[in-house]
Amino acid sequence: MEKKVLLYSRELSDTYALKTLEDYVTKNNTDINFVFNADKSSREKEVIGNSHYAEFSYLYDLALIPLSDLLVASSRIPSKKILGIDTALLKNCAEPIDHNKRKELRTQYDMQSELPIITIGYAHDDLDNVERIVSKFHKKSKIVVVDSYRKQFDHPVRAVEEVGALKDYYAMSDLNLSGKHFSKYKESLNNFVESTEGGPFYIIKPKKTGQYGYKELVSSGNIKEFHFLSYLIRDIEKYIKNFNPDITLKHHQSHSLHISQTRSEYLPQILDIITSLANGQNPSPLKHSNLKLRHKKDYIEILHKDTTDFIKG
Repeated sequence: MEKKVLLYSRELSDTYALKTLEDYVTKNNTDINFVFNADKSSREKEVIGNSHYAEFSYLYDLALIPLSDLLVASSRIPSKKILGIDTALLKNCAEPIDHNKRKELRTQYDMQSELPIITIGYAHDDLDNVERIVSKFHKKSKIVVVDSYRKQFDHPVRAVEEVGALKDYYAMSDLNLSGKHFSKYKESLNNFVESTEGGPFYIIKPKKTGQYGYKELVSSGNIKEFHFLSYLIRDIEKYIKNFNPDITLKHHQSHSLHISQTRSEYLPQILDIITSLANGQNPSPLKHSNLKLRHKKDYIEILHKDTTDFIKG
């Protein structure tokens, strides 16, 4: 008997994470019918594609919600059971963009360049240091500044304000930065996996790093940590000076390997839990796994042992 499972997203990053999960589960279990909650932006509808989304109209067998620093509003979700899944884990399961797709994105956005492309996301969080980066590297690279609140820069950049476009620009770039990470960031990390898609993500080491995948991407060199902004800028200069296609290829290979290993190890375990809960059964205990299954008052949650930033007691 077909089971109805709600994919409950609260923001664009939730939608990406849940779409990854839906694509995997539907390939391996045809008895589950997924439905996204309504109220989707045009970008989210683009991500969802042909998947279903609807207003709440009946009681679902199970609801899935990405578990992050956002609260789980369980009373608003019409479902017999709710499963919160570590959003960091899901983001590390997103299928990586291959070389051909990257070329297509560059064509789509008219971003062909002989110079390395640098994308700076969340620019409005530190416009002074964004201007500093632009001033130093605008002649040696093609710079994209995303979400600068329409600041006028003294040097040529591509300024982007389109909602949801940052993911694509990060994916087609050779080096990625964020206005949130030119100083020691104290909040939970944003999507650092997305930030490493195209090229290495340069950051000042943040205060909170308790999300699965962070230490793996640092170890592989896909995230490059620095203690001081001057060191970060100096390393960008070295990266640009020595830039060649082999550097980008090596980055993509290590990034894809991490994603592939994450998917093969954890998605089957998540699928077994979803299938059990959707059929009204208690999931089997996780043995010899890095995943933790915790029963809360109103929902059940799956967290990777490395994800500590989202634990709420």
